[in-house]
This record gives sequence, structure tokens and C-alpha cells, in this order.
Amino acid sequence: MRSKAEILEDFALFSVPTGGIGSWLTAATHDDVFARLGKVDEEPLSAVQLNQLLVLGQEAPVTDGFFRYYWLETPERHPYGVRDLPGFSSEWPQVAGAIVSLGHLKWGLYRLYVDALLYFGNVRTAFRTLRDLSYQEIQDFFVYERFDTDAIKRRGPSLPLRTIAQDNRYLISEMACKSYGDLADSDSDLRKVLVEAYRRMLRQGTRHPLFGSSWGTNCQSLPR
Repeated sequence: MRSKAEILEDFALFSVPTGGIGSWLTAATHDDVFARLGKVDEEPLSAVQLNQLLVLGQEAPVTDGFFRYYWLETPERHPYGVRDLPGFSSEWPQVAGAIVSLGHLKWGLYRLYVDALLYFGNVRTAFRTLRDLSYQEIQDFFVYERFDTDAIKRRGPSLPLRTIAQDNRYLISEMACKSYGDLADSDSDLRKVLVEAYRRMLRQGTRHPLFGSSWGTNCQSLPR
């Protein structure tokens, strides 16, 4: 049987300071939650019991479809391979209707958190949205998020790439950002070159230097 301290340490990844499902397992969570989770390896956790533990942890329960999608199956049409997430065991999809270990529980939460960050931006919003949906509704939601690779192939090839001449590479957005800087007072490459050229002209006795032919050679040192 796992202790509260061990479970908290094992599930620390899923404790986030945003409230909602991220605050389900914390030091403040009711001890009965940890007492039941500590026995999951010997006594599998059903959907009904998981919902009871969620409520004890001041979180809303989930539908049977949500429970099935995240713990009992490995949907082949999910945007990514859920079997590739850490801790997966090929035995779990064969289990009839229950979470059989803390590792199993963790894998389902890991899936939820990955989906949340990829498609919702935060875990709390994702859980609020998905927890009330049926299995088919959740499946349809994620199928819609998939890229139709066959459709992309049917569009045909794109225009061929062309080599950008070295003297024109400063026009590439990444190089332009580096040269011009993100903010007016940022220490960009262009600013460094211009300031140094200005100081050099002053040292040469030019009291009011202007940007023009006399600076041309200096500007050649800009990154291209």
C-alpha cells in the first residue's frame, strides 16, 4: 500500500497552481483519497470510485465516456500515438472497466495534460470541456484536430525552393529580427554597426555625420 507522501511525490507533475483538476492531489486533499489510491494496485479503481475521489478532492466527476477514452482504450485516430507516452503498458487496454494501478492512473492523467496543453492552452479549461462529453464526442473532437495527410498529398507538389543569394539573406525574417531588434532600445546588430560608425566619424573630425556613401563600407559588416 502506497502512503500519501509517496503518492504526492509520484504525482507531483500533475499538481499545478491553477485550481481545478491540477489541485486534485495536493497536501490539502482529503486523506480518504490517498487511502483509496494507495490500494489501487490490489483493488482496481472503477469509474464510480474515481468520481467519488474527484468529488472528495473538490473536483467535478467525469462521464463514463471520458473514463473510457483516457484509461481504457488507446484511440487509433487520436492526433498522436497515446501508446508512446511515458509509462504505457500494453496490458491496460485489455482491462475490463477499471484503473488497475497508480501507473495506469498516471498515464491517463498524462494523456489529459498533454491534450490540454496542445489543444486548449491550459489543463483546467480542457478538463472542464472534456469531462462532460461522451466517448464519441471526445473522439470526434480530436479527430477534427488531426491533419488530413492524404488531402495534403492530393494537393500536389509545391513550387520548388530557390537558393537565396547571400546579399539578400538579410531580408529573411529571422535575420531581420536579429539585425533590427525587437524593441527600439534593443541592442541589435544594426544598432551596433551604426553607433560604431557614428563614433568613428566623430573621431575623424566629422561633427555632423550623415548616413550615406561615407558609411557604405561600414554597413557591409551587417550580417547577411
